[in-house]
Amino acid sequence: MSRSLTLLCMLLFCIATYAQRITVSGKVTAGGEGLPGVTVAVKGSTNGTITSMDGDYSLQTEPQNTLVFSFIGYETQEVPINGQKTINIEMHESSIAIDEVVIAVPYGTAKKSTFTGSASVIDKKIIAASQGQSQPASATLRNIFEKDL
Repeated sequence: MSRSLTLLCMLLFCIATYAQRITVSGKVTAGGEGLPGVTVAVKGSTNGTITSMDGDYSLQTEPQNTLVFSFIGYETQEVPINGQKTINIEMHESSIAIDEVVIAVPYGTAKKSTFTGSASVIDKKIIAASQGQSQPASATLRNIFEKDL
């Protein structure tokens, strides 16, 4: 009898704990357009996701938590959920000093103020135009650099 009662209590506790989780979804935008690749994390945990190509996200969490939205070049925002199931965010560009810019290089990272060497910026339009083609990545890069010459 006591085993059955213990098992019943554990089952009710599990159901009550699971029922406290909600699915929060929304759209992250910048300048009115969806922003892909934004990190959406639950503050103080390892639970998180990134936004889709349209800036949409969906995440399961507890209703009392806080969401943290972060993306390179934009101000990090913390938004309390407060039981809301839809949270839409407009990201704002951050203004940082040029010395704070970090450049990713093949062997690590470097600050722009101490970076010596050459670096290239590839326009996202060129990358978008090459997606969906059946050529290898090396051919895509070769085409990009030939256009710069």
